[in-house]
Amino acid sequence: MGETLTTSSMPVIRFKVSYDHPKEPSMKILLIRDGKVIHTVEGIPPIEVEYVDTEAPIGQKTYYRIMDKKKHLTSNPIFVTYKNRTNHLRPSPERRE
Repeated sequence: MGETLTTSSMPVIRFKVSYDHPKEPSMKILLIRDGKVIHTVEGIPPIEVEYVDTEAPIGQKTYYRIMDKKKHLTSNPIFVTYKNRTNHLRPSPERRE
């Protein structure tokens, strides 16, 4: 089993996909969270992606993985827990004038 990463800000997923093929075929890459496609990218490799998951569930472990359009696994799952730091902030005292 892998480790779980913890973040206090929205998860940022960065990856690069390359493919050694003389014809440089176009690829469609799927970013998956908990079994559901949350983002797709299409292009000619190498493809670099940076995706901010603004819909990540707060306070629970989730996983991300990358697949191609033929459903070939291109990464192992990466487990992440998003602990929104605003949940831990104390309200500021009211100003009295």
